[in-house]
Amino acid sequence: MGGQSPLSPLNREECFSLKKFQEETPKKMTLHILSNNISDCISLVEYLTGEKFPPLSNELLEVDIIKKINLFSFMNYKIYEDTKKLMIEIKKISHEASENCDNIIITSINNQTQRKSFAEVVIILDNEEINEQIEIIKDEIKNDNILNTNPYYTPFFIFLSPNNLDISEFINSKILI
Repeated sequence: MGGQSPLSPLNREECFSLKKFQEETPKKMTLHILSNNISDCISLVEYLTGEKFPPLSNELLEVDIIKKINLFSFMNYKIYEDTKKLMIEIKKISHEASENCDNIIITSINNQTQRKSFAEVVIILDNEEINEQIEIIKDEIKNDNILNTNPYYTPFFIFLSPNNLDISEFINSKILI
């Protein structure tokens, strides 16, 4: 058969130094965590990262995570008690990404042009207000041009609840329950 397969570069393993890995992944995934109990959000972040959540803050950024113990150490975290504040942030990020589509094109290692990933994930923790939170999120998505018409700029939603939730209006490929 001879010759090198065009997929060979994709199948090779490279060991990156921490610095090289951070250079190759300029856009960090952000986990937006929602609950009416902020201490639940903080506990989840501390469990995932092994890092203490900063006091009097609503975010833990990847650059502030000292021990790089797992993949969760390379993400940004924002916590919310207020669903409307969460959706204001999500809409702002989605609109900026959509408006600056020139800025989401990057050059890969092999000098091939590719689209930079949109890396926003919303985790909704089980709480007394989860059904109301879901309704607010649905309404905000339905009434927003970018989120409603372009699934690329809609975040992934993860629902951590044992309850039967009405998530029928969410995009199936963008949810996990």
